[in-house]
Amino acid sequence: MLQVFDERNRDLIVNVDGHLSHRDRATVSPFDSAVQGGDAVWEGLRLTNGRIFALDEHLDRLRRSAHALGFASVPADEAITALAAALELTRNHIAERRQFGRPLAAFQAVAQQIADVYIASRTLHLATLSACWLLDTGRDAGVDLGVAGYWCAHEAPRSVRTCHHLHGGTGMDTSYPLHHFSALVSDLVRYLGGVDYQLERQACSST
Repeated sequence: MLQVFDERNRDLIVNVDGHLSHRDRATVSPFDSAVQGGDAVWEGLRLTNGRIFALDEHLDRLRRSAHALGFASVPADEAITALAAALELTRNHIAERRQFGRPLAAFQAVAQQIADVYIASRTLHLATLSACWLLDTGRDAGVDLGVAGYWCAHEAPRSVRTCHHLHGGTGMDTSYPLHHFSALVSDLVRYLGGVDYQLERQACSST
């Protein structure tokens, strides 16, 4: 059934396999299982007064749908972000993968690297949460948004690279989900204008 066009949806941004695209350029291969078997789940999010409406409810419904279709490795609500999901995937990998008779996580160098990713992930979450709270209460969130933008542009790509490194060759396998999170982070950083742009914005706003 052809839907009636809604003017509000003219510039929708679509996330397909971790890639953000305008609705006019978003594509799915005819050989994708979503087309071949109809096993896709999706959610549409809308901004109301600069905020995502009913985000928790949307994410909860998305997860229930994925579980109903038997999808594996469905992340928890708090992990449905690129960096947090990459962290969770890597944490599970180094806990299960063994080398020299010990889990990778037992090696000090590995533990230090995954700890750095955890700190980056939690700091980005805190900065974003602070900015959202300020926006929700009608306060000036410029500084907090700037911190979140810079931290995402600077730390998220480096942290995802660490996740790839800790996975070894597995992290480069296109059938393994980590590369989706890496692609999404790259798209987000491009959307934010990159590290230099975010840093310049902070310098200008502080003068």
